[in-house]
Formats: sequence, C-alpha cells, structure tokens
Amino acid sequence: VVVVVVVVVVVVAFVVVHAVPDGFVGMVGGDLVIQSPEEGSVWIDGEDYVAARKQLSSAVAVLEAQNEELVQENAVLVNAFQATSSKLCHALGSTATTLPMTGGTFALDVSEKGDRVVTAMPNREVGVWDITTTPPALLHTIQYPRYETDRNWITTILISKDDSTLFVVDKNAAINVWNLTTSPPTMITELLHSDLGSFAMVLTHDESHLIVSVRNATSEDNSVLILHLDLPNASITYVDSIEGFSNSIDGLALSRDDTILYTAGATRQVDVWNMTTSPPTKLRRLPRAGNSKFNSLALSHNDTRLYAGDQYGALHVWDLPSESFHMLDLHENTASAFAVSQADDRLYTASYDNTISIWDVTQFPPALVHTLEGHNGWVTVLALSEATGQLISGADERQNSVRIWKTVC
Repeated sequence: VVVVVVVVVVVVAFVVVHAVPDGFVGMVGGDLVIQSPEEGSVWIDGEDYVAARKQLSSAVAVLEAQNEELVQENAVLVNAFQATSSKLCHALGSTATTLPMTGGTFALDVSEKGDRVVTAMPNREVGVWDITTTPPALLHTIQYPRYETDRNWITTILISKDDSTLFVVDKNAAINVWNLTTSPPTMITELLHSDLGSFAMVLTHDESHLIVSVRNATSEDNSVLILHLDLPNASITYVDSIEGFSNSIDGLALSRDDTILYTAGATRQVDVWNMTTSPPTKLRRLPRAGNSKFNSLALSHNDTRLYAGDQYGALHVWDLPSESFHMLDLHENTASAFAVSQADDRLYTASYDNTISIWDVTQFPPALVHTLEGHNGWVTVLALSEATGQLISGADERQNSVRIWKTVC
C-alpha cells in the first residue's frame, strides 16, 4: 500500500508540473517552479528562494535610501542655485539704466528690435528714446493734442510689430496714430470720443484692428470698441462693439489667432468672447475667488494660461485647457501690469508696492523667482524686449520713473 501511495504522489506531481502551460511560475511542494519553452522546468529550492527574496528586499531598501539621499542633495543644490540666481539678479537688477526724464509715466512700449522705447511724459508729451546709448537719448518729443474734455493722462501706448507705427490712447478715449519712420514722427490719423474714458487697448496680431475699452463718463454703459485700421488711407473706422459692461474694462487679452478676447476690470469678472461673430458673443465667464476688481490681464503666447492681477495684489491664474484655477498672494498692493516671456516660462508683475516680481510659470501654481526693487513710486507699466532680454518698467515718481533692467531672470 505504501508503494502505491508513493507512485500516486509522484505521478500527481509529474502531471501538475508538466501539464502547466509555458510561462508558468508557481510553488510546488515548497519549491519555486518556472516553466518555459526554452529551458523546460526549472526548480529552485524553497529555502534558497526565500533567502534570495530577503537579499533582494535588502538591496531595494538600500537603493531607496540612496535615492532619498540624492533627492535631498538635489533639493539642497536647487536651493543653492536659486539663492545664487537671486543674488545675481539683484546685483545686476540694482544697476538698471534709467531714462533721464522728469515726472511719472503710466504708459510705455518697447520696439520689436529692442532699440527704442516710447514713453508718456508730463504735459501730455510722448518721448521716443534710443536705449542703445549710455545714457539713453531722447530722439523726439511728440506734443500730444489737448482736447476740450482733457482728462489728464495718456493711458496706453503700443508700437506695431514692424516698429513703423505708434498708437496712443488717453483717458478721453482719444486715439492718435503716428508714423515712426519719419523724423520727427508725424500724425497719421486720430479718432476722438470726447465723452468717454479709456483704460485698455490691444492690437490684433494681424494689425488690422484696434480693440479699445471705453467708459462713459455720464452712465454705467461701458463698452469695448472694435476699430478697423486702414493706415495707408489714414483711416480708423468703427466696426463693432461689446456693450453693457457695468463698470470699466481695465484689461484686454487676445488669442494668437484673434478669435478669442478676454476682458477684465472693475466689473470684477473675467469674460471670454467669440470675436468671429458680429457683435462678439460671450462664450463663458471664468470662475474666480473673492470679489476684488481686476487691474491687469495677460495671456500666455501659447493661449494656455491667463493671468489677472487685482486691486489687493493677488494673482489669479487660469490653466485654460484643464479649466484649473489658482489664486496666490502676489504683492502688498495693486497688481498693476503684467508681461509674459516669449517662451511662456516667466511672468513679470508690477505693483503699487513699488516692486516687480518674476515668476516661474512652467509649474502650476507659479513660483516666485525674484523681486526687483528700486522704484520709489507705484510701478504702473511693463514692457519686455525679447530681442535684447531687457525689461522696461515705468512708475509714478518724480525722477527715474522709467528703468531698463539689464537682466531678466
């Protein structure tokens, strides 16, 4: 009987082992069995297998500990690099060049070549500066027209991509267009809305239209005007408008294909508009936190991130593809102006706390890289030259109101 039992056990074991399909891995009688078409049945002693597993676990634990050490060392190196970069930025930034002009400014722009800066100056003058010289030289002074319903200051300045045309709008919503290729610059045309005020202007990327926000001085009927530019014929004509805003629109941002417009301002909302319809139709209203007024607006060059600054200095960020939203403390006072790098990796923010902050926007939410200090008044406007890597800032201060920062971190 004993012999029969042994034979049965052997036969059963044989059947179990050799009847399994190729690729089988399992335990048989305490041993590890691997079945493959190339090697056949491979038996590993159970005790050896357990010992090997323990050795492997120990090795994995050692590697994980070493990896954790590397992660910590990398964090130390990153922090050291950021600290060094910050010191370098501060050292170079503190030597920013200043334009030799008196009085504050609320509007400026830099040419595409990065060799000219146009600034609003006191007494309704516009200055054209050569910033390739040391110190920068004032090339031309344009006397901006003074209208009957003068509301003091120039609010927006834009230079065309080919550096040939200058667009200037003031708080009267008076739009002046100047030819920068002549010496001195000559006026091409103007458009006046004497009962309105303007706080924002954007040029379409094909430079065929000008979009201007206007505020009615006598009612709550605020608008965004779409104007057609025919500069060879010295003509600006009304095309369309977005009506019915309850308060002023202080920020405009346009998609690269000119089909989507973003608006923000004292309305306390950020709205998205379809510019392919007439009149433009509202697509949606973006979610937000709080109830503050917006003072600045910027869109990344790849149309994926929208940035808005509010009256209390907070930064509102929308990741448009995922519809994610984040708000973080930005400045100690109003976030007044933004500039986005061409590579969409840096956001530059100006504030009434007299500082400029540089943000790493490759991550979400953005991370603060460095803060530039030096202005003694509200920083009101920014312009970024990708050609030269210079950041130009304007402020409301009596002297040194325009600075050209020699480094962009």
